[in-house]
Amino acid sequence: MKFLNNLDLQSNELQNAVIHNYAGNPDGNLSGTEGQIVYSTTLDALFYNDGASATSWEQLASGTSAVSSVTAGDSSIVVGGTSTNPTIAHADTSSVSDVTAASRTYVDGITFDTYGHVQTISTSTETVTNSDTTYSVSVGAGASNSSTIVLTAGGSGSGTDSIEIAGGSNVTISESGDVITIAASDDNDIDYVNAASFSSGTLNLTGVGNAGASVSLDGRYLLIGDEDAGFKTISVSGQSDVVADATDDTLTLAAGSNVTITTNASTDTITFASANDNDIDYISGATFSSGTLNLTGVGNAGASVSLDGRYLQSESDTLDSVTGRGATTTNAVTVGDLTVNGDLTVSGNHIITLAEEVRVEDSLFVLNHGFTGTPSEDAGLLVERGTATNVAMIWDESADEFVFGTTAEAGADNTLTLSGTAAVRTGALEVDGTLQLDSVVNAGVDTDKFLVLDSSGNVDFRTGAEVLSDIGAGSGTMSEFTISDGSSTSVITNGDTVTVTGTGLISVAESGGTLTVSTTANNYSHPTQSAINASGSGATVVDGVTVNTLGHTTAVSTRTLTLANLGYTGATDANNYVLPSATTTVTGGVELATTTEASTGTDSSRAVTAAGVQKFYNDRRYKTSIGDGTNTAYTVTHGLGTKDVVVQLYDVSSGDTVYADIVRSSTTELEITFGSAPASNDIRVLVIEL
Repeated sequence: MKFLNNLDLQSNELQNAVIHNYAGNPDGNLSGTEGQIVYSTTLDALFYNDGASATSWEQLASGTSAVSSVTAGDSSIVVGGTSTNPTIAHADTSSVSDVTAASRTYVDGITFDTYGHVQTISTSTETVTNSDTTYSVSVGAGASNSSTIVLTAGGSGSGTDSIEIAGGSNVTISESGDVITIAASDDNDIDYVNAASFSSGTLNLTGVGNAGASVSLDGRYLLIGDEDAGFKTISVSGQSDVVADATDDTLTLAAGSNVTITTNASTDTITFASANDNDIDYISGATFSSGTLNLTGVGNAGASVSLDGRYLQSESDTLDSVTGRGATTTNAVTVGDLTVNGDLTVSGNHIITLAEEVRVEDSLFVLNHGFTGTPSEDAGLLVERGTATNVAMIWDESADEFVFGTTAEAGADNTLTLSGTAAVRTGALEVDGTLQLDSVVNAGVDTDKFLVLDSSGNVDFRTGAEVLSDIGAGSGTMSEFTISDGSSTSVITNGDTVTVTGTGLISVAESGGTLTVSTTANNYSHPTQSAINASGSGATVVDGVTVNTLGHTTAVSTRTLTLANLGYTGATDANNYVLPSATTTVTGGVELATTTEASTGTDSSRAVTAAGVQKFYNDRRYKTSIGDGTNTAYTVTHGLGTKDVVVQLYDVSSGDTVYADIVRSSTTELEITFGSAPASNDIRVLVIEL
């Protein structure tokens, strides 16, 4: 994209821009313009064109070279040299020494000049007044109860505050001289209720450790005979109150962890007992001997488990060695899912139950695998059908053929006898594109015969004459059939005679078994009539048709329609048709606009053609070429009559869009100015009116 004039950013930032990259040293090699900046990717440095010549470039600072010189208006800045790191001398107006804090010394003030330089630093020393403070320890002095320890400050530096150490839940505090002892009230025993008694409205709970309490029922209990009495509220410290909702409400005592509750209806006794023996029971050891796993422990822990020989003694154990140690009894081995990574060989019977689907990747079932010698057993598939007769598809070893049929046997002896009437045997059946029957009743030597089924269900050969006789020809018989003419039908049975006759002009003759159907000569005469033609053009139509009693046409008349017949009045066109004028709501005739009328775009009653559209478009655009290699300013006259135009410039030689100063000086002219003179006719100007 070329900008052929200066680009004024109006003080806006140029962000994310990259200077022109040049591979090599531009000085003496690259042609440029004074003030132009390029970046040498080879030297990692910036260069600017100093204007001495088109190829004269000066190097600016880079990542590895120093600034060669600095010019400053402030005399206090002096270049100290041209080495890699120039030294800039700075006027020192301060003589403040370093300050190091010692003991309790701290900085309490800093003074700066107008340049922000430190002028003075002042320090101070922290003073601390020592005092003796003693504390007295007392029990209950000034506290809310006698078990609270109070520390009271005394001495020359003492105040009036005291520190109070109070015991919380299950915590006791005591003091002896300067020693304060904080102890838990828990005796670390397992406390539980193991007995209860009731006397004079009080429920007494006794137990082990700290367990035990007395609950006054406050009269809310039932005595024998007091059926209308009941408990009202049972309160236990720290727990929600149990309130009787009615006189017949029931109080349920629930056993907690390691507590059992028993009742005796005869003595009206409720017994609370702990299932805990206060011991911590756990497994502390295990031994294995002669197939028994012995677990020993502390307290009640401990047990012996007899593995009944079903265990592994080493990594080399096999299923045989395991079962040989006592598991070869009548007990079956039952497992869940079983995954065998290697081959699975079953020497005994292989029984599968509850199998919904059997999937086999091999494409062949091999039966009787590994058999050697002369075969004597049948082989195949047998389907058990419960109360119905079994069916089978087997190889009949005695007949050397496949047999499909039913059988009453279950295949216990690997030999099946299939029913003859229901069996299909392959010994006399070959199907390979053509069905071939090797044994047919009455086959004889002539095979060019019909195949039929005899009364016994066997396939039988029949000659053509025999078939004709069978269906009713000669002395044969046939089944009944029906003859229909579409409206009525007749049933022909065995022995009936079928007669074919003709009526009217149709006659039927028989000779040697052949029926001939023919018609007689045409004795019917038809009256003649002269040909009648009726034709019209334009609005001519057939006006009338005359026919006789036979329906023959004897005359045709025509007439020409007028506009009055059609309901139109007024002027007509060259073809005598009335064409109404078209409107925005009515379809009718419309006049075509000329290309000039189409270009003006002001006519609202004429239709525009494609040529008119092209004229309209051409009259609103302009293009020309400018540039002479010398001038930088050009006047372009487009003559479109408006300043509302879109102008675009592009370089003819490269096709790039270029930018220059464009001023719409009038409704017909443009003033275009370039930073440098374009080559002859190298800039194409495109103008479009909006």
